[in-house]
Amino acid sequence: MTSTINLFRLPYVAMIEVLKNMELGELIEMSRISEKSFNYVHRFFSRKNIGQFKLIVYLSYQFSIGITLVNKTSQGYTECNVNQLSELKTEDLKNMTKLLNYPVVDWKIINVYSKTRSLMALLQSLNLRTDEVTVRQQDANAEMLDDIMKLCTNSKKASVSWKTLENFLLDETLYQPFHLDLLRIRQASWVTVSVVTKLFMNCKKVNINGNKWSPRDVT
Repeated sequence: MTSTINLFRLPYVAMIEVLKNMELGELIEMSRISEKSFNYVHRFFSRKNIGQFKLIVYLSYQFSIGITLVNKTSQGYTECNVNQLSELKTEDLKNMTKLLNYPVVDWKIINVYSKTRSLMALLQSLNLRTDEVTVRQQDANAEMLDDIMKLCTNSKKASVSWKTLENFLLDETLYQPFHLDLLRIRQASWVTVSVVTKLFMNCKKVNINGNKWSPRDVT
């Protein structure tokens, strides 16, 4: 015979102890049950000793979005087919961000899709700060690169591995200079000396591999 306990009838201190032992995914699911459960989980997340959270966006053949506790492996997320991205409810995403005091976003993009732009617009409408962007893309075109360049511009860190055609030229006049703490670029045949001097000189640290020029050409 098993029995259940109404968590919300426990004394507050006892309830917090129960929440401490729950997985992050379980806490997220609990927050969706009712307004009361959301408020309890939100209050728990607001405690100073709970740690820093990030909103993680994974965009590959599957799309998932979730909350990760920084410096730990604990994570809770929801997943759907990338073609169903338009069905993602803004309200659901808003509720996830409300659980966090100062939400920031980490992007993990394996393949850029036409849906990437609409997802970027959705998150930007919630005034979320982008902390880090990681992109791996083969057979890139100018429109895809345009989306990612704009996303990286507003980030603190960016790591991009981007394969382009040999004759591809980036129009650096379309973008504002980057002000990143760290910029890593692999397969950087599209990065010219002009791109570096006009866009990347304000970055604190730049690591570029696969370019066709010497660092002395920049100075």
